[in-house]
Amino acid sequence: MINLVDNLIDILEKDKTFSDFTLDGQTIVLEDYLEVHPERRGILKKYITEGRIHVGPWYILPDEFLVSAESIVRNLLLGHKIASEFGRVMKIGYIPDPFGHISQMPQILKEFGIDNIIFWRGIEYDQTQGNEFIWQGPDGTDLFAVHLPKVGYCNAMSLPEDVDQAYKLIKEAIDDLLSRETSKSLLLLNGVDHLQAQPHIPRLAKELNKRFSDIKIKQGNLKEYIDYVKETVKPNLNKVAGEFRSGKD
Repeated sequence: MINLVDNLIDILEKDKTFSDFTLDGQTIVLEDYLEVHPERRGILKKYITEGRIHVGPWYILPDEFLVSAESIVRNLLLGHKIASEFGRVMKIGYIPDPFGHISQMPQILKEFGIDNIIFWRGIEYDQTQGNEFIWQGPDGTDLFAVHLPKVGYCNAMSLPEDVDQAYKLIKEAIDDLLSRETSKSLLLLNGVDHLQAQPHIPRLAKELNKRFSDIKIKQGNLKEYIDYVKETVKPNLNKVAGEFRSGKD
């Protein structure tokens, strides 16, 4: 993790075109990193405030069925507090990896001013009927939901520098997303868990755009993605209620 953040800061300092990196929806990584490098608090705050590093809204990603309801709320409270101290809170319900989700999550996120969720596990694909759907909480609260593809939150991980090889991988990921497409915006996640930032991504995006005639690839962040999706999503999305406890990814 120390090497990851060191490498990320180095990339951001050297390349102004490297626009975004998301720290998995958590803030605990900031505390852990600054225990080793307290002198780098200022540079981290700079890039978070500028919107090039994205942190929060969580303190640590929750395993929702193993902790109390109070713990989930406090988790978000602490995540917001720490992210705010660094200048910016990512208002995205990014919870990609927990093994299912409680039915009250739409209510909890909405109370924190978050009107969306991006997740992977807990529900089967025939229930969502597309990449996007509406998740309704027990009190009727509706949340805009993005269901990640079957490979999870890593459909564009470890992209090679070679454009031909990268094109093949990206084409496969795009075709998979298009099979469940409900909007004109598709999410390619370049990373997984503790993988480091790839400095060639801005150059690779430019080169790939020369290969695709009807698709534009852009390095960005989850807030941009959600905004784009909402502008282009099909009307009358499928609505799902209740907790998500399916054992399938």
